[in-house]
Amino acid sequence: NEINHYVVCYGGNRVKNFSDNQISIKIIERRKFLPITFFTILKICKINRIDIVHSHHRIFDLFAFYLKLFLDIKTVTSVQSKVYGKKRLSYKADYLIAVSDTIRKHLINYFAKDDKKIFLINNFVSQKEFEFDGKSANFNDGDNSKTICFIGRFSKEKGVDILLKAFSEIKERINSVKLLLVGTGELLEEMTKYIQTNKLNVEIFSPQLNIVSFYKSADIIVLPSRVDPFPLTMVEAGLMKIPFVGSNVDGIAEFIEHGVNGSLCLPENVADLIDILMDNLTDYQNAQLRAEKLYQKVIVDFTEEKIIPKYISLYKFIHEN
Repeated sequence: NEINHYVVCYGGNRVKNFSDNQISIKIIERRKFLPITFFTILKICKINRIDIVHSHHRIFDLFAFYLKLFLDIKTVTSVQSKVYGKKRLSYKADYLIAVSDTIRKHLINYFAKDDKKIFLINNFVSQKEFEFDGKSANFNDGDNSKTICFIGRFSKEKGVDILLKAFSEIKERINSVKLLLVGTGELLEEMTKYIQTNKLNVEIFSPQLNIVSFYKSADIIVLPSRVDPFPLTMVEAGLMKIPFVGSNVDGIAEFIEHGVNGSLCLPENVADLIDILMDNLTDYQNAQLRAEKLYQKVIVDFTEEKIIPKYISLYKFIHEN
């Protein structure tokens, strides 16, 4: 309520969230000829007398840089992932927001950005979005079955191929175990063939707006990532009190303390992932204790009430400097 907020985007499954909250949103056409997109954004900024442009992608960060040639604005860009190349065209905003210390160090070491211009603001969860209505679907196979759930992009970075290899061994050790995969990505076809060839008890679901059902059905949430700056799935698992298993990399290792509030496996190590998943499935009492501690960490520091004020303070700082 303190700041007038305008959203300009190509569309997507979150558009309704903005309109439902009375936030002005303009959907623009994705064009191959980028100057048209740029001048469309320029016009929107002029009409609405925008003071600060907050970008969420390198191409829009570059647009914002050139907007400064026409408008008296300040710019800030959120950096959610590790990217490489195009150094001269990347992250030219006045200020940068890193979602984890891993990203902060990447911006300094790879892109040679000034640490004083980088602000660390972690991803957060909205408790309201995860309120359980008691009507959510159940994806378990039965009371005695175990369910492992992966929510994320089907990519090499997220390590979903490693998970499938581990699961093909786990199904031989546990009588009734199921794997839910929620997402999409370039490995979808390869994954489908692997599942069919190995006759795995795996269900694949496209990205979901409401994923409460999947969390409520899961005994474990797993992210065996090769690279992962600060996955929201990890924080959501904490909010839902589901035991979390992730790779000992990047933002996951920053957030999860092995054996305390979750479990960390060696990256790209199928055998270690199997051992840790089996430990969480067979010693579920201790797994739940870790999940409870992860919940406490999320509730104390990683909800909208804790993080959004950091954005408001940053906007005010940018406006005044």
